[in-house]
Amino acid sequence: MNRSFLLPLLLAVGVVFFAGQVAAQSGGLMQFSDIPDKAMTGDGFAKIIVEFHVPNIEELFRKSASFVPLGQDEPADETARAAMASADAALSMAIQSEASKVLDRLPGQSHRINRRYTYFPFLALDVKPDVFIMLQADSRVKTIYPDIPTPLPIHGPAEDGLPKKPHADKDSLQSDPAPPSMSDTIGMIGADKAWARGFTGSGWYVAILDTGIRRTHEFFQGKDIVEACFASGEEYGSGDCPNGQTTMYGIGAAAHYSSAYDGYDHGTHVAGTAAGKRPNNTLFGVARDANIIAVNVFSRFSSEEDCGARHPCVLTWSSDQIAGLDYVYALREINIGAANMSLGGGAYSTYCDSSPLKSVIDRLRAARIPTAISSGNNGYCGFVGSPGCISSAIAVMASDKADVETDFNNWHATVADLFAPGRFIYSSTGGSNTSYQSWSGTSMAAPHVAGALTLMRQYDPTAAVETHLGRITELGPAIPTRCPSGGSKPRLYVDNFPSTALPGVMMLLLDE
Repeated sequence: MNRSFLLPLLLAVGVVFFAGQVAAQSGGLMQFSDIPDKAMTGDGFAKIIVEFHVPNIEELFRKSASFVPLGQDEPADETARAAMASADAALSMAIQSEASKVLDRLPGQSHRINRRYTYFPFLALDVKPDVFIMLQADSRVKTIYPDIPTPLPIHGPAEDGLPKKPHADKDSLQSDPAPPSMSDTIGMIGADKAWARGFTGSGWYVAILDTGIRRTHEFFQGKDIVEACFASGEEYGSGDCPNGQTTMYGIGAAAHYSSAYDGYDHGTHVAGTAAGKRPNNTLFGVARDANIIAVNVFSRFSSEEDCGARHPCVLTWSSDQIAGLDYVYALREINIGAANMSLGGGAYSTYCDSSPLKSVIDRLRAARIPTAISSGNNGYCGFVGSPGCISSAIAVMASDKADVETDFNNWHATVADLFAPGRFIYSSTGGSNTSYQSWSGTSMAAPHVAGALTLMRQYDPTAAVETHLGRITELGPAIPTRCPSGGSKPRLYVDNFPSTALPGVMMLLLDE
């Protein structure tokens, strides 16, 4: 059976592809020569992600995702914890077994292994044409994807001819010279009222997959910060983690790069918006008492070809994003409220569910961990960036403090889910342990939602993601788009707790 080399964007289904990526040719099988330039290495290998079949994987995933840790007020149910470990081990062993079978057939000189994953059936490889053909013919292989670097959504409108809002091409991402009061966006979204009810994020974690974090910043003082790095670098063998490798865990693993790289402290600002807390109690993130899982998934790139005018910069490989989410899934025993991915690029007019990240985000969602992703900052009307265009992700658009859609926001009536404040958001930056700035972007809107969902998870850990998403979109005002097509979407409002009597004190088995 032949399998096509999937490229995420097909004009035939209303999707546009940018940044050196090419659309699949109509009809026939993708050839090695059709692989996008950005997925090619300097020594002639193609960077790909291979998804492979695993027998009984749906049942293995179901059992693994059935365990939900609840709060920290009492000791966890050790029986449930042991059952979770057993289910996870069975899932991982099945995946590793099939991965090895795929790899065992490949000639050593024509491929390089970039990543294997613990809980998701993927392999990240560099391959030559002969291996590419072998993988296409292997019945174990389900799909092959290009592994392409993705930017931060901080670069302004693209000159691409796509429909945009009026004034979308002006510089609307500048900093706000005046810092806000502590109740600025917190009061708008009802987070202060949630805190008054006892839902502050205490005992929970927000996972930030971004450019790392300045862990010594005062905004994170007293928090438990769990760190990891998955940064494969610009070229094979050039791992960008602090240890010089492609993977690192522990204190210092998610340290951000130097200020020479555009966007270096993006993750510090995003983490502060989601869960920061100033020592003098004058400024807070949404889940003010939550802890942070900081995962650096960005690598350093130097050329103008890769970065545009803002070079050198940081970009993130799809394979490293999967590794970051694989890590988050492995940590779900420690009460993860939500994952945030303020990253992405491209322009999608429909759901982009051909992405390799789709099944990964699905699995996290099944484990009740939502993934909030920024919609993008190009000012598009009817297009959203990737991976926010994945149907199981929560795509977050940006509004201002007057509940007006920002001119830079990427709007879509179906693919995007909700608005959150994203203009002049004051949060921690990487310049020093006391540095703050007001930034604008959908990158600032998404962590408002991740923080709010963490408060909701603290309130009701067993509820499905759909339930919590419904709660945070039920009471907020509808914000109309400025696009000619019209339409509106709700703005985030978190103070919507039907009952405050729900317990959250142990790990439950929800397998029946």
